[in-house]
Amino acid sequence: MEQKLKKRYAEQLAQLEYEMFVSNTTEGLDDNALRCRRYFLSSSNRRAFGLTVCRNHYTKNFATVLGTAKQVGISRNAAEKIAADCEGEDYITFRRCPQNYRWIEARPLLLDCWEMYAERVRAFSNEIDFASTTLAIRGIQAVTS
Repeated sequence: MEQKLKKRYAEQLAQLEYEMFVSNTTEGLDDNALRCRRYFLSSSNRRAFGLTVCRNHYTKNFATVLGTAKQVGISRNAAEKIAADCEGEDYITFRRCPQNYRWIEARPLLLDCWEMYAERVRAFSNEIDFASTTLAIRGIQAVTS
C-alpha cells in the first residue's frame, strides 16, 4: 500500500510540476511582477537565489551575499551580480547587522510575486488532492515504524 501511495505521489508531483510549467502563471500580474517573474525564471542561478532570499525571509535566517552564494551553490561573483541586479530592481535590500555584515532582505515586490506563485501552487495541489496522498503516506509510515 505504501509503495502504491508513493507512486501516486510521484504521479501527482509530475502533474503539479507540469501544470505550473504550462499554466498561464502571468495572469493578473502587473508589469513589475512580470519583470520580476521573468528575471528569476531566466536562469537556474537567479531562481535559486530568489528562492533562497524568500526562504530566508520567512525563516528569519538572513544571510550575506557570500552566505547566500554558499546556500545556493554558486560563485561569490555570480551572487554579487545577481544581488546588484536585484537591488537595482528593488527585489532586495541590504541591512547592516551588528557585526557590520550586509544581510540580504527581500523587498515587498519579490515577496508578493512569490506569494502569488505559492497561491497558484496551493490551488492546483488542492485540485489534485496532493496533501491527502502525503498524509496517507505519513500515516502508513507511522503505523509501520
